[in-house]
Amino acid sequence: MSKTVIIFAFLLFSTTFSFAQTVADSITMESSLGSPEYYIDGKKISLTRAIKIMKTNPMAYDQMRSARTRRNLSNATSIVGAFIFGWQVGAALGGGEPNWAVGGLGAGLMIASFPISASYSRKARQAVDTYNSGLQSNTFRNRSEINVSFARNGLGLIMRF
Repeated sequence: MSKTVIIFAFLLFSTTFSFAQTVADSITMESSLGSPEYYIDGKKISLTRAIKIMKTNPMAYDQMRSARTRRNLSNATSIVGAFIFGWQVGAALGGGEPNWAVGGLGAGLMIASFPISASYSRKARQAVDTYNSGLQSNTFRNRSEINVSFARNGLGLIMRF
């Protein structure tokens, strides 16, 4: 009889706390100096790692890849603009004849990178929200149950999966 009680208690305890994923697996995003940073369980992860993690959710994965494309476009635009503008300023400081129309184009490219960067942040936030909402709706909870009931021969244990 004591073996039966111990087995019953073990089965009841083990099925009560069975979960596949928790909300702790979710990704959080914080903006730092205009560039989002990603965290899981309080540990900072890179954008590449966040994209790999999001592969399990196709919608969030596509959104995050789109966000990465926008980030790359923003970075390229600002770098090219800064180089063009800096070249003209360097020419002016070095005693040469700067072409301020070209310098204005460089400044314009740097300014144009700001809305693209903001678009990256919005798209990344959307991807993180999509991924986290998918975690909560797909979280598996073991729905098996154990009941004690009377049977023909006495007390019985019923398990349903």
